[in-house]
Amino acid sequence: MSWWSKARKALLMLGGTIALVCVVLILLRLFGPRLTNSACTLADCFGNGIHVNIIGGSILEEYSVEVEFPDGKRLVECNASSSQRFTNMDGCEDDSVFFKQPASESPLDSLPEEITIIVITDGKRISKTFDPDYRVMYPNGENCAPKCYFVSIDFDLSQ
Repeated sequence: MSWWSKARKALLMLGGTIALVCVVLILLRLFGPRLTNSACTLADCFGNGIHVNIIGGSILEEYSVEVEFPDGKRLVECNASSSQRFTNMDGCEDDSVFFKQPASESPLDSLPEEITIIVITDGKRISKTFDPDYRVMYPNGENCAPKCYFVSIDFDLSQ
């Protein structure tokens, strides 16, 4: 038997093996068990709360934003030269303020259906009431806790 006959036979066997493996993989993909990532991570509700964007006017160097929650009022004082970056607590950055709400089993209990926001700037108090439309977020996937709620509200100073 010549070397070419041996090589040809080996190539045919190798090709047949590769074809068989491909057929098995295709059949497993079509009819095999569905593998899903069912492990939950431990990500928290980083953006759980109320984000207030101040628009329609120029904010002076210092301003405050007050929000009335079911458990009382919360106030964030902002200074243009020392913005607090949004962290895991209330804070301000440029012309926006974030009020963090803790994650819970039913966070809607702690988020108000109606929000009264007061912006205090240049000695003036401007008050408006909003009906927020909360967005739901699942940082660890829909089948994993926590369930987070977020709303972004534009507070227009010009109206």
